[in-house]
Amino acid sequence: MKKGFNKFIIFLAILLLSLTIYVALTKKPKQEEKQNINTIKTRQIKENDEIYNITLSNLKHCNYGENNINKESYNNYLYKDSYTLDTMSLDQKFYCILSFVTKDDLGIKDDFDRKQLSTKIPTPLIQDKIKSIFNLKDYPKRSFKSIYLDRLGVYLDIIYENDNYLFKAIYEESNQVKNKFNEVVTKYITGGYKSINNKEEIIYKEKFVVIETTSLGNNNYKFKIYKNYKKDILLKEYIGTELITDDIINNGSTITYKFNKINNKWYFKESIIK
Repeated sequence: MKKGFNKFIIFLAILLLSLTIYVALTKKPKQEEKQNINTIKTRQIKENDEIYNITLSNLKHCNYGENNINKESYNNYLYKDSYTLDTMSLDQKFYCILSFVTKDDLGIKDDFDRKQLSTKIPTPLIQDKIKSIFNLKDYPKRSFKSIYLDRLGVYLDIIYENDNYLFKAIYEESNQVKNKFNEVVTKYITGGYKSINNKEEIIYKEKFVVIETTSLGNNNYKFKIYKNYKKDILLKEYIGTELITDDIINNGSTITYKFNKINNKWYFKESIIK
């Protein structure tokens, strides 16, 4: 009797083991839950694309105009290793949007007298320009001295009164040859449009070098080419009749610009120099 009971127990054990193996072999593996992975879309942007013209091209005009070229306080993207919209002062934003003031804005003709210019601009026009570039409503309620409008080729005092800006020309020998001056040469590298979970961003990269030019007379110049605006790294120095940077521009500093899309418009976010 006991022997038969033991056989029964062994039979049950074998049966349970067999069932366990069968279930393990035939059970379908549990499907892993799909993770919410970021959907990333990218598209290259060429230098002459429309989106380039309304983003980086506009911003560079603020940065490289003659109004800004030798003034550290204006050259926001060249002097600071990291720069954001929040770290840019209201005055700097104002200097920037002045680069977009046109003859039509001033109500003047192509042949206007640069020495006699005197015209008012209502603040709503200034507000519109600040809004279009920086997505801001505020504007500086004060006057400015000796501002150069590079698109018009004229030096101005800007007088703020009665919530209007009076643009009044001041005479300077802007066409006079300077013995020594600085300039920036840039090279567009890449531009890309990126969308992550429908959050859109544009990233541009460009190289730049800073050139210090000294006139030696007889159409000869001494050129010093620096890696950055601090002029702490000299890349090249030579005497010649023309500036040549093709062989050295790739050794310059790299600026990365970022733009965010807000209400279907692109606005500057930050720039980083490496």
